[in-house]
Parts: sequence; structure tokens; C-alpha cells
Amino acid sequence: MKKIFVIVITAFLFAINAGNLEYTYAAQHSVNFSLPLKFKWGHGGLVRGQKYKIKLKALQKNTPMPGKSQKEEYIERVKEGETKEIFPSITYTSPGDYKYELELIRGRNKVLKKYYLHIQVLNQGNGELFVTTAIHKNTQAGAKVTEIRFMDLVDDENLYDKDHNSNSEHNKNERCDEYLNEKNKNRSDSGTKTKTSESSKAKSRTGDDKKVEMYLWMSIISLGILLVIGCKKISGRR
Repeated sequence: MKKIFVIVITAFLFAINAGNLEYTYAAQHSVNFSLPLKFKWGHGGLVRGQKYKIKLKALQKNTPMPGKSQKEEYIERVKEGETKEIFPSITYTSPGDYKYELELIRGRNKVLKKYYLHIQVLNQGNGELFVTTAIHKNTQAGAKVTEIRFMDLVDDENLYDKDHNSNSEHNKNERCDEYLNEKNKNRSDSGTKTKTSESSKAKSRTGDDKKVEMYLWMSIISLGILLVIGCKKISGRR
């Protein structure tokens, strides 16, 4: 009876230890991965006062996800003023290729930016796992990047439009000023020419008047001389 009891206790302890060994082995043969994100607020970044969220979506079934994920999607809101964000870790327990889509969303459903993640979980050969990552912009075959940065281009677009409109208005004002200056210059030149012409005409008229007056006086003097000569001849005949 004692031998049976000892055998049962030994078997029970062995089962407990076996479970612990299995748990330890599993813990040593899993790897965690956290996704670092960077944000910038203001010009060239996110617009203050707007609401943003990050959505991580698995592109395959049975893909490991962060905790509290629903239907292979994980959504986290971005707090205004935060410049860094780290998604909760994803735990991988077996080698494989895992693909994700990462989106920056403004408001309810305005997608501003997309990244695609390719996570490879590899076995080192001694049973331990390690992770390699590849990040692509916009599409799964897009350009590779080394970090994820989120920005809202609406801020840059508004600034560009503001500057563009300001420059257009400035150029328009400059063209208007040039036109007015040219117009005033033409008026000034025209006025000067008119004054010069009038002055010339006045001078011309004054010279003509002087010539007429001179001829008139010469005619009067000649007439007087003729009268005097005529009177003397008449007196001599008498």
C-alpha cells in the first residue's frame, strides 16, 4: 500500500515538473516584438486639434496581434502632443512570415498614410527565435524605410496655398504698380511733349507777329516818304 502511495506521489510530482519544464521551454522559444512610431505636431507633422488613430491590420489569418485586438485589427488613438508611441508587444511562438498593414487615420475614416510591415520570425538553430522586419511605404512593394513617421499633409497644403496665394497677390500688386508707373510715365512724357509743342507754337506765333509788325512799320514809313516827296514836287511846279 505504501509503495503504491509513493508511486502515485512520484508520478504526480513528475507531472508537475514536466509541466514546468514545458512552460520554461515555451518561454525560451518565443520572441516579443514592439513597433516604435514617431509623431511630430505642427508644420510638417500632425495638425493640433485634429483627432488621429493608428490601425494595425493582419493581412493573413492566424497572424499574431497585440493584446485587445479584434478581428485581426488593433486600433490605438494618438494623443495630441505625444511624439513617440509604441504598440503593445506582439508575441511570436513559431517561425513564419507575417504581414501587416499600418494606417494613420484622421477623423473617422480619412486614411493619410500607409505602411506595410513584413515580419519574419526565424529559428537560430538552437531553438531560440529572432525577428527581422521590413517596412514599405504606400504599397507592399513600395520603397523600404527604416522608421515610421506620420504626418498630415493638409497642414503643408494649407501653408502652401497660403504662401502661393500670398505670392500671387504680391505678384499681381507688383504688376499693377508697374502698369500704373508706366501709365503715369507715359502721361508725364505726353504732357511734357504737349507743353513743349505749345511753347514752340507760342514762340512761333510771337515771331510771326513781330515780323508782321516790322513790315507794317516799314510800309508806313515808306508811304510817309512817298507823300513828302510828292508834296515837294507839287510845290516846285507851282
